[in-house]
Amino acid sequence: MSTIAPSRTTPDLHVSDEELRRLYRMMVQIRRFEERTEEQYTRDRIGGYCHLNIGEEATVAGTVGSLTPDDYLFGGYRDHGLSLGVGGSPRAIMAELFG
Repeated sequence: MSTIAPSRTTPDLHVSDEELRRLYRMMVQIRRFEERTEEQYTRDRIGGYCHLNIGEEATVAGTVGSLTPDDYLFGGYRDHGLSLGVGGSPRAIMAELFG
């Protein structure tokens, strides 16, 4: 049996309560936006196919929360949440969906 304690492979990351609240608010905003988008899509008010970000909110918050000013983002499917996460206007994003 080994007597060497396993080394920690990940650093302890301290995230302030304020930052946690900011990330949580971001996730809630994304979820509400996507629910509203789904509602409009099912009413045939948004054309084409609409890939939603529901269930992926934490992925967006974690990504956006770790960006530096030198980082670039490239959106694709399910990128409404990403646009919101980096400060995009919900109104402008919804307007884009409506065409």
